[in-house]
Amino acid sequence: MCQLHSLTTNITSTMADDCLGHLGLLPQCGICDDVILRHERVIALIGNSDSTCYRGHTRPFIFPQPGYSRTFVDGFLLCRYPGCTGCAKSPEFIPIHCDCCEIFKANCHVGDTNVLSRLWTFAAWKKPWRGTLPIHLASRGIDMDMLKRTAQLAGLPLLCKLPMELLEMIRGHSHYSLFWRCISTLLFAKRVSSNDLKPLVTMPLSQILSWDRNGSLSHGTPESLPGAIRLTINPGGISKIESISCEQRYSRECYDHSLFIVLRRERISDITAQLQNGLLRLHLPPSIRSLPIWNTPNPPNLSSCVARPAVISKWTRFTAVEMDKIRGITFFFISSEWIKGIHVHHSEDSSAQWAFDRFSNRMRRGLAFPRAESWSQPNRRQPVPVMGTPGRRFLDKNLLRQEYRVLQRYHARI
Repeated sequence: MCQLHSLTTNITSTMADDCLGHLGLLPQCGICDDVILRHERVIALIGNSDSTCYRGHTRPFIFPQPGYSRTFVDGFLLCRYPGCTGCAKSPEFIPIHCDCCEIFKANCHVGDTNVLSRLWTFAAWKKPWRGTLPIHLASRGIDMDMLKRTAQLAGLPLLCKLPMELLEMIRGHSHYSLFWRCISTLLFAKRVSSNDLKPLVTMPLSQILSWDRNGSLSHGTPESLPGAIRLTINPGGISKIESISCEQRYSRECYDHSLFIVLRRERISDITAQLQNGLLRLHLPPSIRSLPIWNTPNPPNLSSCVARPAVISKWTRFTAVEMDKIRGITFFFISSEWIKGIHVHHSEDSSAQWAFDRFSNRMRRGLAFPRAESWSQPNRRQPVPVMGTPGRRFLDKNLLRQEYRVLQRYHARI
């Protein structure tokens, strides 16, 4: 059982109202970054009004299914409804696995008074700004030092002698097990322990010339800086800010382990950058709901794309795809019209199951999923929101599967 009361008071001791608002939840652990499955035991950290510091935590509870709930936890109504206005008006919450919490507590070597404050900053600021949907990026491999520690704890020392190919296969078949989450949690605890506390600093994003995580900040007046700004995002949140010219062109560079935001400087005057403990997060004004996030450092101009969504402002994630460098694309549909997401196959043996598992049970019932692994030429093309190279059609006749079937029954894990 997860017991945190030795570190800080439970929020119920200071918040005794009958209904304090919604406890908005996203299915991603703030420590290990893995998916939180339905019915797993979690707690939720709570931040202050602008999410800049830790305020408290809830008691342990069972992670609910998607949608509205009738369950209250410490005065807050559990909610997993996307775009809920009640959640937007409530404080920000970060759910974490109870077992990840225990591992983190045992391996984060800082004073008890600072543990949860540091945990809040590092967990909440993985999101570029409040309200960002979970960002799942490709893993860069297994950390061998943490693998050895975890294998010793689990009584599996011989596991470390296996080649990396076999380790990746084993992880692929046991992705949600505590063993792999333990490795991620140990890495997270090491990062938090080695970080120095720094006070909160806020400044307009338009005044930043450059910044690196745990590094120096350079700034100036917007008029004296280059006309555009690029933010790099990795699993730890925003990792880098650099100034670039507005004449950058799409360079066909696409990544699955990093994301990028490129904005003209005159359009970000109302966006605030919050810097604390070597980290940086954005605070968006009410007039800006989201920012476009790409998988390429030099995004293409959407106006030159053949097919694109009618209302660009409602989209937050865009994917550039180089058709001559991939083996295929799996499309996830809601009914037969709306694309929920895509998965790009970079090799013959890659699987879209990893991406599919991150949709909720309710969404799965309406998803169309490929029936076979062979590619076939479709009889027709359908316009879809573009995520590809300017001037090149996103749908390639040799890379679109002809037949789809709707999964009516699928074991729900989220």
